[in-house]
Amino acid sequence: MRKRLHKGTFNSYDSGVARTSAAGEGMESPIPEAAGRDDDLAARLSKLYTAAIVDVLERHGEHHACLPSAVAALVPEARVAGPAYPYTYVPSTSRDRDVVHNATLVAYNAAPTGSVFVCAPTPFDHAETGNFGELGHMMNRGNQIRGFVIDGGIRDAASLVKAGIGVFCRYRSPRPLLGRWEIGTYGEPIEIGDVRIRPGDWLVGDWDGVVCVPHEIVEEIVEEAEAYAAMEESWRAAVESAENPIAAYRALEGEYQHTRH
Repeated sequence: MRKRLHKGTFNSYDSGVARTSAAGEGMESPIPEAAGRDDDLAARLSKLYTAAIVDVLERHGEHHACLPSAVAALVPEARVAGPAYPYTYVPSTSRDRDVVHNATLVAYNAAPTGSVFVCAPTPFDHAETGNFGELGHMMNRGNQIRGFVIDGGIRDAASLVKAGIGVFCRYRSPRPLLGRWEIGTYGEPIEIGDVRIRPGDWLVGDWDGVVCVPHEIVEEIVEEAEAYAAMEESWRAAVESAENPIAAYRALEGEYQHTRH
């Protein structure tokens, strides 16, 4: 029998949780505590646009926060905001439906309530398939999953759009993953492009793309991004009504910089 590649499971974002791999070794992961703040943070982040969040992250020295632009919203109105639950797919030739699908279910069931699923088929161009679809969404409805970010393909696109769930992906394909992919790791850090995503880091997505906010600073970033977005709204009004829009913008930018110090 092939050695399974699963790296372990976890059921909550409890600080200091140790997981055990298939080989039996314990692994510590930086999983933040899940408090009642999550619903509030998700609601606040959903009202922000990713450009404002990225501008604030850049000011904090976080220059690798944006997922590749190819990972895009399935529809313009799609939104996602929540703590990440990362997992991977790896190349496989197995067509044992029970083995492959059961492993996927185990990974799904390990996701904490209120997560954003983020999947990295590795390498993403190994086989063009639907790595996620309607059935996956239906199986996770009870877990209150906030959305799905797939560095690969999805299928059943029309059904996912109808469900109103936020879905971000590289492409659509009706081809199944069976015989091409199987679950690799889950609940472990992954990389998409030059972005490292850990369990519990926050993902925010809109029509511009998907951004990863480190969980250690998410509350600070939300507060600053809300202030920044409010400031930008006043800029728009001032610039639109100004006789000299460039001068007005420079004055407002100087005012914003002053408030940051």
